[in-house]
Amino acid sequence: DLDRLRIAFRDVDYIIHAAAIKGAQAAEYNPTEAVATNVVGTQNVLHAAMENKVCKVIVISSDKAANAVAMYGSTKKCSEVLAVGYNVNTPYTRYAAVRYGNVLGSSGSVLPLFREQAPSGVLSVTHWKMTRFWFKIEDAAKYIMRCLYEMQGGEVYVPHLPASTIHDLAQALAPNADVK
Repeated sequence: DLDRLRIAFRDVDYIIHAAAIKGAQAAEYNPTEAVATNVVGTQNVLHAAMENKVCKVIVISSDKAANAVAMYGSTKKCSEVLAVGYNVNTPYTRYAAVRYGNVLGSSGSVLPLFREQAPSGVLSVTHWKMTRFWFKIEDAAKYIMRCLYEMQGGEVYVPHLPASTIHDLAQALAPNADVK
Protein backbone atom coordinates (compact mmCIF):
# COMPACT_ATOMS: atom_id res chain seq x y z
CA ASP A 1 0.00 0.00 0.00
CA LEU A 2 1.78 3.11 -1.26
CA ASP A 3 0.10 5.48 1.21
CA ARG A 4 1.04 3.26 4.17
CA LEU A 5 4.62 2.92 2.91
CA ARG A 6 4.92 6.70 2.66
CA ILE A 7 4.19 6.89 6.38
CA ALA A 8 6.30 3.86 7.33
CA PHE A 9 9.39 5.19 5.55
CA ARG A 10 9.53 8.57 7.29
CA ASP A 11 12.97 9.08 8.86
CA VAL A 12 14.20 5.73 7.52
CA ASP A 13 17.74 5.50 6.12
CA TYR A 14 17.90 1.93 4.77
CA ILE A 15 15.34 -0.53 3.46
CA ILE A 16 15.76 -4.23 2.77
CA HIS A 17 12.72 -5.17 0.69
CA ALA A 18 12.08 -8.89 1.13
CA ALA A 19 8.29 -9.07 0.90
CA ALA A 20 7.13 -11.40 -1.88
CA ILE A 21 4.73 -14.04 -3.04
CA LYS A 22 7.45 -16.67 -2.93
CA GLY A 23 7.69 -19.93 -4.81
CA ALA A 24 6.86 -21.15 -8.27
CA GLN A 25 3.65 -22.96 -7.36
CA ALA A 26 2.23 -20.08 -5.34
CA ALA A 27 2.92 -17.60 -8.14
CA GLU A 28 1.47 -19.87 -10.85
CA TYR A 29 -1.67 -20.49 -8.79
CA ASN A 30 -2.04 -16.80 -7.84
CA PRO A 31 -0.60 -14.82 -10.78
CA THR A 32 -2.55 -11.64 -10.02
CA GLU A 33 -1.30 -11.64 -6.42
CA ALA A 34 2.26 -12.41 -7.55
CA VAL A 35 2.25 -9.37 -9.85
CA ALA A 36 0.53 -7.18 -7.24
CA THR A 37 3.01 -8.09 -4.52
CA ASN A 38 6.27 -8.75 -6.36
CA VAL A 39 6.01 -6.07 -9.06
CA VAL A 40 3.55 -3.37 -7.98
CA GLY A 41 4.49 -3.80 -4.32
CA THR A 42 8.16 -3.38 -5.19
CA GLN A 43 7.38 -0.28 -7.24
CA ASN A 44 5.48 1.14 -4.26
CA VAL A 45 8.45 0.48 -1.95
CA LEU A 46 10.85 2.15 -4.39
CA HIS A 47 8.57 5.14 -4.91
CA ALA A 48 7.86 5.70 -1.22
CA ALA A 49 11.58 5.44 -0.49
CA MET A 50 12.29 8.08 -3.14
CA GLU A 51 9.64 10.43 -1.74
CA ASN A 52 11.10 10.04 1.76
CA LYS A 53 14.70 10.45 0.58
CA VAL A 54 15.75 7.09 2.02
CA CYS A 55 19.51 6.62 1.51
CA LYS A 56 19.61 3.04 0.18
CA VAL A 57 17.17 0.29 -0.80
CA ILE A 58 18.09 -3.33 -1.46
CA VAL A 59 15.48 -5.47 -3.23
CA ILE A 60 15.75 -9.20 -2.50
CA SER A 61 15.40 -11.23 -5.68
CA SER A 62 15.80 -14.88 -6.63
CA ASP A 63 18.03 -17.09 -8.74
CA LYS A 64 14.84 -17.85 -10.67
CA ALA A 65 15.03 -14.33 -12.15
CA ALA A 66 18.15 -15.33 -14.14
CA ASN A 67 16.28 -17.13 -16.94
CA ALA A 68 12.72 -16.41 -15.97
CA VAL A 69 10.35 -18.89 -17.56
CA ALA A 70 7.63 -19.03 -14.92
CA MET A 71 5.56 -16.42 -13.12
CA TYR A 72 7.66 -16.24 -9.93
CA GLY A 73 10.97 -15.73 -11.74
CA SER A 74 9.36 -13.23 -14.11
CA THR A 75 8.00 -11.11 -11.27
CA LYS A 76 11.35 -11.16 -9.46
CA LYS A 77 13.13 -10.16 -12.69
CA CYS A 78 10.69 -7.24 -12.98
CA SER A 79 11.50 -6.21 -9.41
CA GLU A 80 15.22 -6.17 -10.26
CA VAL A 81 14.64 -4.07 -13.38
CA LEU A 82 12.56 -1.63 -11.36
CA ALA A 83 15.26 -1.33 -8.69
CA VAL A 84 17.96 -0.63 -11.26
CA GLY A 85 15.75 1.78 -13.20
CA TYR A 86 14.73 3.83 -10.18
CA ASN A 87 18.30 5.08 -9.82
CA VAL A 88 17.65 7.65 -12.55
CA ASN A 89 14.63 9.11 -10.77
CA THR A 90 16.28 10.56 -7.69
CA PRO A 91 19.54 12.15 -6.62
CA TYR A 92 18.98 11.02 -3.01
CA THR A 93 18.03 7.34 -2.95
CA ARG A 94 20.20 4.55 -4.33
CA TYR A 95 18.66 1.20 -5.31
CA ALA A 96 20.16 -2.25 -5.93
CA ALA A 97 19.05 -5.88 -5.93
CA VAL A 98 20.46 -9.04 -4.43
CA ARG A 99 19.73 -12.25 -6.34
CA TYR A 100 20.38 -15.50 -4.56
CA GLY A 101 19.24 -19.06 -4.15
CA ASN A 102 17.63 -21.17 -1.50
CA VAL A 103 18.10 -20.27 2.13
CA LEU A 104 18.59 -23.57 3.92
CA GLY A 105 15.61 -24.42 6.07
CA SER A 106 13.56 -21.34 5.14
CA SER A 107 9.86 -21.61 4.36
CA GLY A 108 10.56 -21.85 0.63
CA SER A 109 13.38 -24.37 0.95
CA VAL A 110 12.96 -27.90 -0.36
CA LEU A 111 14.74 -29.33 2.71
CA PRO A 112 11.70 -29.23 5.03
CA LEU A 113 9.58 -30.82 2.27
CA PHE A 114 12.07 -33.64 1.73
CA ARG A 115 12.37 -34.24 5.48
CA GLU A 116 8.57 -34.44 5.70
CA GLN A 117 8.31 -36.80 2.72
CA ALA A 118 11.29 -39.05 3.59
CA PRO A 119 9.40 -41.40 5.97
CA SER A 120 6.94 -42.22 3.17
CA GLY A 121 9.78 -43.46 0.96
CA VAL A 122 8.86 -41.10 -1.91
CA LEU A 123 10.29 -37.64 -2.57
CA SER A 124 8.63 -35.33 -5.12
CA VAL A 125 10.74 -33.12 -7.37
CA THR A 126 9.84 -30.72 -10.17
CA HIS A 127 12.66 -31.99 -12.38
CA TRP A 128 15.49 -34.28 -11.29
CA LYS A 129 18.17 -32.25 -13.14
CA MET A 130 17.16 -28.95 -11.52
CA THR A 131 20.07 -27.19 -9.84
CA ARG A 132 19.68 -25.52 -6.47
CA PHE A 133 22.02 -22.88 -5.04
CA TRP A 134 22.38 -22.88 -1.26
CA PHE A 135 22.81 -20.17 1.37
CA LYS A 136 22.76 -20.51 5.15
CA ILE A 137 20.52 -17.86 6.68
CA GLU A 138 23.45 -16.28 8.54
CA ASP A 139 25.46 -16.03 5.32
CA ALA A 140 22.49 -14.57 3.43
CA ALA A 141 22.06 -11.85 6.08
CA LYS A 142 25.78 -11.00 6.03
CA TYR A 143 25.79 -10.87 2.23
CA ILE A 144 22.80 -8.51 2.13
CA MET A 145 24.39 -6.22 4.70
CA ARG A 146 27.69 -6.18 2.76
CA CYS A 147 25.84 -5.33 -0.46
CA LEU A 148 23.91 -2.58 1.32
CA TYR A 149 27.18 -1.11 2.59
CA GLU A 150 29.05 -1.35 -0.76
CA MET A 151 26.29 -0.45 -3.22
CA GLN A 152 26.44 2.70 -5.31
CA GLY A 153 23.09 2.17 -7.06
CA GLY A 154 22.06 0.07 -10.02
CA GLU A 155 23.78 -3.17 -9.09
CA VAL A 156 22.28 -6.65 -9.19
CA TYR A 157 24.45 -8.66 -6.82
CA VAL A 158 24.79 -12.38 -7.52
CA PRO A 159 26.86 -14.37 -5.00
CA HIS A 160 28.92 -17.44 -5.81
CA LEU A 161 27.06 -20.21 -3.99
CA PRO A 162 27.50 -23.94 -3.58
CA ALA A 163 25.11 -25.90 -5.78
CA SER A 164 23.67 -29.37 -6.20
CA THR A 165 21.13 -31.02 -8.40
CA ILE A 166 17.83 -31.66 -6.72
CA HIS A 167 18.32 -35.38 -7.40
CA ASP A 168 21.67 -35.41 -5.56
CA LEU A 169 20.09 -33.60 -2.63
CA ALA A 170 17.20 -36.07 -2.54
CA GLN A 171 19.62 -39.00 -2.59
CA ALA A 172 21.69 -37.49 0.22
CA LEU A 173 18.68 -36.87 2.46
CA ALA A 174 16.83 -40.13 1.75
CA PRO A 175 19.09 -42.56 -0.12
CA ASN A 176 16.49 -45.36 -0.25
CA ALA A 177 13.53 -43.21 -1.29
CA ASP A 178 12.00 -43.17 -4.75
CA VAL A 179 12.28 -39.80 -6.48
CA LYS A 180 9.20 -38.84 -8.48
